[in-house]
Amino acid sequence: MSTGTGPQNAAAGWGQITELFLFQASGLPANYYGLIKSNFGFLASPTLLVVADGGAGGVLNGTYTWGITALDGAGGETLDTWLTTFAIPAGHKASLSWPAVPLATGYNIYRTAAGPVGAFLKVNSSPITATSYVDNIADGSRINTTTPLFNSTQGVWFFKLPLPTYSLSDVVTNFPADLPPIVGDGGIGGRGGGGIGGGTTGSQPPTSSGGVSGNISPIPQIMQFVNKMILILGNGYAPYQSDGTSGGTTALTNTFVASYPARTNSSPQVTGDLMALAGVLYKASQGGTTAAAPPAFNTALGQSTADGTVIWVS
Repeated sequence: MSTGTGPQNAAAGWGQITELFLFQASGLPANYYGLIKSNFGFLASPTLLVVADGGAGGVLNGTYTWGITALDGAGGETLDTWLTTFAIPAGHKASLSWPAVPLATGYNIYRTAAGPVGAFLKVNSSPITATSYVDNIADGSRINTTTPLFNSTQGVWFFKLPLPTYSLSDVVTNFPADLPPIVGDGGIGGRGGGGIGGGTTGSQPPTSSGGVSGNISPIPQIMQFVNKMILILGNGYAPYQSDGTSGGTTALTNTFVASYPARTNSSPQVTGDLMALAGVLYKASQGGTTAAAPPAFNTALGQSTADGTVIWVS
C-alpha cells in the first residue's frame, strides 16, 4: 500500500491507513506514525477454558465438549481453538470460566450434544461480556450456529512507520475494532498538523443512538502538541497521548474537579455569583447581601430562593 511519499506497507492483507502523521519531538528525527486497520485475525482465540459441575437444578446429563470464541464488537469472531470435555451429572448445570482476551468485547460459547457427539452449536443467545458462564441449555435448545471457519476479527494498530517499509515489529500499541470503512474525500490523513493529503478515509458514522461505545469512529485523527501526539479516536473511546513509544502511549484522563464557594452568612454577592450548598449549584440572579442565617433553599431546578437581599436560582 503506497501513501504518496510515505512508507510502504510490507504485509499483504493489512487494511487501510486511516490516519498518517509526521511527528518530530524536539531534538529527535522525524518519523511517520499511522493508525492502520487490521482486516482479520486481530484478536487471539480464548484459551484455558475451564468447565466444572455447576450444581443441581439444570438440564444437562452426560459428557460434553465446549469451545469458546472472542468477539471484536464489529462483527468479527475468532476460532474456537481451545476445547474442553467434561462430564455433567444428570440434572446439573455446567460452570465455565476463562481468562479475558485483550480488546475483546464479548464471547460466544459452543457445545456438542451429550456423548460428546454432533456439531458444535452456540448456546448463548447474546454475546457474553463476562469471563464466566453457566450453561443450562438443553441439546435441542442450542442455536443453529456453528463455529467460525476463520478468525474474522478486526482492530486498529498504531504504528511507527519507518521508511521504506514497516512490519509488525513496528506496532506501538493496539486499539479495539473499527466500524467498516467508507471512502473519504481525498488522500490519507490531512486532519492533523502533520497529515498528508487533502482528505481522510474513515469509518461509517455513529448510529442514531450514538455509535458503538469503544469503537474508533467516525474518523481517527492525530495532532501534535509539545513533544506529544494526541490520538483522537472518538466514538466513546478515550483519546491517547503518545511520545511514539509503547510505554509512552497512555490514555488521557480528565482530572478536572469543579469547585464552587460555599454560602456564607451576611456576605455581599453580585449578580452572576455561584455557590454550592448540599450538592446543589446556585447562581445569583440578583446581587445583595446574604441573610445572617441560611434560609430553606429551593433545590428544584430553575427555582428561586431569597437569601437576605440576594436571589439565588438553582
